[in-house]
Amino acid sequence: MATQESNRTLTKQQFDKQHSGWLTGWMKQQVFKQLSQIKQAHLIIIEGNQQTSFGDEMADLQVSMEVHDDSFYLALALQGSVGVAESYQRGDWDCQELTRLVRIRYL
Repeated sequence: MATQESNRTLTKQQFDKQHSGWLTGWMKQQVFKQLSQIKQAHLIIIEGNQQTSFGDEMADLQVSMEVHDDSFYLALALQGSVGVAESYQRGDWDCQELTRLVRIRYL
């Protein structure tokens, strides 16, 4: 009986992850749309071995961040700065220059 119970839990977790995947992907697109409007800075988002750049590559303000889990995009889109902070605490993303990253938000 305990084995069946843990199998059900695993199946539910897999179900939740699969069905939240489309929403996370859509939110990522929306976040990228907003980031594409950066003009006075340069932001690089690193996801595994893929990099996406936003803004002016010649700008004085440059920063890169590494996204470890796509749930970061969902947290950003739905919860704003609180979601970003909680996502950072969970280790969903990392940035060596947090101050510079915050400055981009206020340009």
